Amino acid sequence: MMALSNAPAQTAVDCLRMLSINAHGLNSPQKRRTLLRHLRRMKTDVAFIQETHFSSTKPPSLKDSRFPTGFFAYNSVAPKKNGVAILIRKNCPLKVLSSVMDPEGRFLILHCTLSHLSLTVLNVYAPPTPDTAFWSTLSSHMPTSATCRTILAGDFNATLCPAVDRTSPIHVSHPSDKLLLSFCTQHALLDAWRRQHPSVKDYTFFSHPHRTYSRINLFLLSRDCIPFVNNTDIQSITWSDHADITMSFRIPNYHSHWAWKLNDSLLHNTEMQASIGDAAREYFDLNTDSVDSPITLWAAHKTVLRGHIIALATRHKRTKLAQLTALQAQLAHRERQHKASPSQTTFHALQRTRTELRARLVADTARAMKYTKRMYYEKSNKADSMLARKLRSQYNDRIIPCLRTMKGRVVTNPEDIATEFGQTLQAIYDHAPHQTVKDPALRDRIHQFLHKADLPKLTTSQSERLGAPIREEEVAAALKSFKSGKAPGPDGYTCLYYKTFLNIFLTPLTIMYNALMEGKPLTADMQSSTLALIPKPGKDPLDPLNYRPIALLNIDYKIFTKILSRLNPFLPTLIHADQVGFVPHRQARDNTRRCIDLIWVAQTSNLSTLFLSLDAEKAFDRLTWPFMFHTLTHVGIPRSFYTAITALYDSPTALLPLPGACPRRIDIRNGTRQGCPLSPLLFALCIEPLLSTIRHNSDISGITVGVNEYKVAAYADDLFLTLSRPMRSLPYLFDLLDTFASLSGFKINKRKSTAFPINLPASSSDLLALNFSLPISSSPLTYLGLKLSPHLDQLYDLNYTPLLTQIKHDIDSWQEMSISWLGKLNSIKMNVLPRLLCFSPCPFPSPQTP
Repeated sequence: MMALSNAPAQTAVDCLRMLSINAHGLNSPQKRRTLLRHLRRMKTDVAFIQETHFSSTKPPSLKDSRFPTGFFAYNSVAPKKNGVAILIRKNCPLKVLSSVMDPEGRFLILHCTLSHLSLTVLNVYAPPTPDTAFWSTLSSHMPTSATCRTILAGDFNATLCPAVDRTSPIHVSHPSDKLLLSFCTQHALLDAWRRQHPSVKDYTFFSHPHRTYSRINLFLLSRDCIPFVNNTDIQSITWSDHADITMSFRIPNYHSHWAWKLNDSLLHNTEMQASIGDAAREYFDLNTDSVDSPITLWAAHKTVLRGHIIALATRHKRTKLAQLTALQAQLAHRERQHKASPSQTTFHALQRTRTELRARLVADTARAMKYTKRMYYEKSNKADSMLARKLRSQYNDRIIPCLRTMKGRVVTNPEDIATEFGQTLQAIYDHAPHQTVKDPALRDRIHQFLHKADLPKLTTSQSERLGAPIREEEVAAALKSFKSGKAPGPDGYTCLYYKTFLNIFLTPLTIMYNALMEGKPLTADMQSSTLALIPKPGKDPLDPLNYRPIALLNIDYKIFTKILSRLNPFLPTLIHADQVGFVPHRQARDNTRRCIDLIWVAQTSNLSTLFLSLDAEKAFDRLTWPFMFHTLTHVGIPRSFYTAITALYDSPTALLPLPGACPRRIDIRNGTRQGCPLSPLLFALCIEPLLSTIRHNSDISGITVGVNEYKVAAYADDLFLTLSRPMRSLPYLFDLLDTFASLSGFKINKRKSTAFPINLPASSSDLLALNFSLPISSSPLTYLGLKLSPHLDQLYDLNYTPLLTQIKHDIDSWQEMSISWLGKLNSIKMNVLPRLLCFSPCPFPSPQTP
């Protein structure tokens, strides 16, 4: 069985691939697109671009999904002259701390960190004529610290050694050559390419008026950077008049993690889709009758089809690029011939090949731009993901540059960061190793607690519907409910793959899922997941606990849990109306409106009340499985459904891949997985015993309105309590919370919990804060995104005023985007209205009469 699981992705020491090129003007959209496609083709991480010719007043955009970050220097004196840029690939480990831009657009300096190294990178476009003032200005900005490594890239319009770097018959140093040599000597800079090719003659620029080659595009490095250079290469002169020069810079103690992922574009190709479908159909025809276990049959299909798809994609890419690769090889050959024997014959042959290659690149770029324009025409102004991405405030980088350890030390090494995250998450996902389902003492304590909670149970008909065999219609409906384009799980198969071949997979999937309902175990592959760490907004990014671990699960696993979400329609009968999270026909504003009304009741009735918002620490991740399984049994979950859930939580694992570090494996022994469709339903069921016990506990007093007493409101793990007689109620409440925590793992963080009193003497508030370590004050607290205050007349200023200010700021920022009126209307619908709906329970102030 284990042999059918995914092979672990290989990890290897990684390199930063740098590329420098003189673009000779990028104001043409076609040329910008050609550059970006070239950077992708060369697998560039950091691009140094000279002669952008951008205007400083309204520069064009030079970015795409792969290069979302760019730094630019413009000529503020003479627009559309000079200009340099540095583009940084998405998720590149190079972190920019500060930048210096030359007002004449001649150089750009970035002070960065790379892994744990301090690094200064410079992009330089030197004047074509000798300019002592330029070199003096550049020298004044050079780093002086001996520990800071330096990389200069650019077009220096000069050579370090004319005898070998020019093809001119007269080897005389120009004044510019002497200035460059003096600059390199002063700052101890070395020519990276010449260090690796000491006896080779190669060039980056051809001067048509002089009919000579020269090597004026350079990578200059400080001496301590040389050991990190793997290789440097001079490419051919293609779409620009300069050759691009590349350098691979080894990142110390940095590892790259690669995992296979299906490229959905392959499924849009009719021939490839047919080939994959034929391979899948042939596999199931040959093996369905010969393999006893439907789970093994399905798991093995992934391995077989993965190999077929990889071979198919490789062959398709090789065929697609065959003509381009042949032209590039021919161009390189013609260049070598012309450099060795510069004659009219070799020059014309070189120009013919270069013209043919440029025509091919222009045609490819035009075709790509046509496709992009069509996509933008069709979708850019609709309420769709393309418009949502455009409205997104900024690009969120996956790189975590530093982290604070449990001992308080800040680490920057990727391996140290991964180790700290791994230890933190392992402690969360295995916080109670001594608690097991078979522990009789624990079982008795849980049963006693559940019995006192007096929970409702499923009826016989509901239980039969819940435990009924899975039908093919359910599998198809579950799959169709998932949106395409989402990140896949560890197996790499996307949702579109399942939707495309649903007619082939429907029967094997249904048989496998019914086998799981009968008690067959899942494979290790299906139970594995990849963790994505999402930083919590407004929280300290150095604290590892301020990241939300989202599990990227395999699609076949998610389909099964989506089918098991047939439990959802029965939740309103099992869960009290106080809980509005993930329960059908209930919304968060039901509870926020109730809280506002109860504040008004407490004020008008002069009732001593404490309003308490409890912060649960990693509530979904800490839920213990014994408590979850016993709760499911207690509410009448049928045997087959219970068996399926225990199969899901048999021995799940997670892989934590962080850029620059070897992935950490985490064994999960508690918690419901965030990212699983069934997870919120299970959590809502498991927290209901606590809420029910609070409601039935006569020693915990709430606010009585009519015949109803309101003590607690909940949205999943967000608890809001309204306690009258808090001096008496709080001891019993925290006693109950401690008991529940020992059984379920639900732990309250008192330090992050907040409370405010109404009609409570200051001495009583201080005593409660002291005895229970609660931050009690008259300051507003936040519940479900709404700021609540003991003074209702402040609610508008606390909520609507900052919201309207933010909305106005967002709308103003949209004015600078190319969005039509229809797009702006959809932007309001997508971005503004949901925020207003969140605040709809907050009352408006009464209009003042004149």
